[in-house]
Amino acid sequence: MLKALQTFNIRWCGCLTALSDEILNLVRLRHLKMFKSMFQDVHGMKLPAGIGSLKNLLSLTAIHAGGGIAEELGNLIQLRRLGVMDVAEENISELFVSITKMPALPSLSIEAKHAFNKGNLILLDSFSPPPFLQKLRLEGVLEKLPTSFGSSERLTNLRLGNSHMSENSKLVLHLLPNLKNLTPWNAYDAKRMGKEFCSAGGFPKLEVLSFASCS
Repeated sequence: MLKALQTFNIRWCGCLTALSDEILNLVRLRHLKMFKSMFQDVHGMKLPAGIGSLKNLLSLTAIHAGGGIAEELGNLIQLRRLGVMDVAEENISELFVSITKMPALPSLSIEAKHAFNKGNLILLDSFSPPPFLQKLRLEGVLEKLPTSFGSSERLTNLRLGNSHMSENSKLVLHLLPNLKNLTPWNAYDAKRMGKEFCSAGGFPKLEVLSFASCS
């Protein structure tokens, strides 16, 4: 059944929280499009063990990082768009190892567990974004950004949500050589904005700066 299916779009099925093992039979699947549930403690879609066998997948969004899925993602080396939710301390190391196996990944979204309630998103110093990454979305409190982010030459679009940026993070962002669109959403803790946000020579190619929910 549905052996030829290439795109499975369930982004508007907000009541779904998990997919059954039958999804593994869709061997030609290239795009699995999902959206987070706003009514559950776990927002990402839970996938069955073995999802890494769907080698043809190009896009996989709004998935739950637990249950060993973070490690399985390392088998999906052809991915061009990845969105992972409910990222926590117990699975973030496996997730980053998997991402390093996707050298051609251009679009990445990572959301911490309880991101909208000051959930922490711990980016390890050893983590380096994929070399061809163009779009990056990070949701969750960021203690700091690895200095390797400053050398992401192809990164053009960056959204930081609920990150409450530290001085370290702002300094690293300045260095991004080709960043064109920056959206800090509830991410910048300041009463006023001045030269402390952008030092001389920072953001050399930034074209669009969109702030929201400044505190």
